[in-house]
Amino acid sequence: MRSEVKFQITEKKKINMAALGLLNSILDSATHTGIVVTDFDGHPVKPSDDVETLWDVLVSTNETLHEQILAAISMCRQKMDPHS
Repeated sequence: MRSEVKFQITEKKKINMAALGLLNSILDSATHTGIVVTDFDGHPVKPSDDVETLWDVLVSTNETLHEQILAAISMCRQKMDPHS
């Protein structure tokens, strides 16, 4: 049982590291290719060592599309919680 738990934690760390590597590659490319990367509130996303804190990341190919998607996310949030 203990070795199974250790294996699951190790696998999760590998997945998190791969996700971090992918996000860092996207962020590095973003400055050269015009890719826009923010959270769902429109705040720029920066490379981070803590993949566990990176939720709700939006990656778009251009600013216009990005703003349209952020507006749609905002509308969905308002429908889900009209009191916010």
